[in-house]
Amino acid sequence: MSRYVTGTLTPVCLKCEYLNNPLGLDIRRPRLSWEMYADRRGERQTAYQVLVATSLELLESDTGNLWDSGKVISGQSIHVEYAGAPLQSGIRCYWKARVWDVDGNSGPYSDANWWEMGLLEESEWQARWIGGTPQNIPEGKTSAPSPVFRQTFTLKQPVVSARAYICGLGYYELYLNGAKSGDHVLDPLATRYDRRALYVTHDITDMLVPGENAVGVMLGNGWYNAHTEVDWNFQTASWRALPKMMMQIHLVFADGSRCRIISDGGWRTSTGPIVFDALRNGETYDARLEKTGWLLPGYDDSSWDPALV
Repeated sequence: MSRYVTGTLTPVCLKCEYLNNPLGLDIRRPRLSWEMYADRRGERQTAYQVLVATSLELLESDTGNLWDSGKVISGQSIHVEYAGAPLQSGIRCYWKARVWDVDGNSGPYSDANWWEMGLLEESEWQARWIGGTPQNIPEGKTSAPSPVFRQTFTLKQPVVSARAYICGLGYYELYLNGAKSGDHVLDPLATRYDRRALYVTHDITDMLVPGENAVGVMLGNGWYNAHTEVDWNFQTASWRALPKMMMQIHLVFADGSRCRIISDGGWRTSTGPIVFDALRNGETYDARLEKTGWLLPGYDDSSWDPALV
């Protein structure tokens, strides 16, 4: 809850690129916005100050070691562009703002918010695109069953931060140790796939456990592999191909060491219970084809195929 002080103008509802505490920004100079609370009529902002720091402790001491805008004479409260030190991939930036009212009096700082950068350089992607084993298309259908992928890894020390950066074309669902990561569906957003593909950042820190962990991914066709006729002829698109994915997990351990887990030929792949999926034609699910436990550590995937790179 923001700190409202009687007789002062206070920034509330802080947003970065329209979002509250966003993960995985790839905009090098994010835009900051806020609303304002006042307990009297006719109030307005006449100036602002923004502080951005690398830690919450620094921010709470009113130190902006990444950016201190100083007092800026302006009524602007949306799309204030970050103008501090260059931002690095994966850094979390804590920020707050204060404003001056119509009488020239400064109010208290807002509560702290944050944003976290994604991967800013193409060279940071060490993961490989992987796909499933090509399957025969069942009679009467226009596509093969959806592929699933899994990999396991062992954690021998405490993890303080874990991020999964994933692009699954056309759509994906990500699981860690049997639980779905995030509440999104139909991720990532559709694009002109022969020009760019979007990735999504997941905070999976609390989904990991000491010892063996399992990561699983299920793919769907989406607009990437439109295999039924649609109004815009996506079924003839130049980018059309079988579903594929690329993902890397960045781990930071308690001792400061780091590790990456990437999609590559070491992953295992098979088909799951979704035997047909198309955006305009729905999904066919066959519960008889469920692979019980495939999302958990200890599952025997020796009969699965290596992922295709």
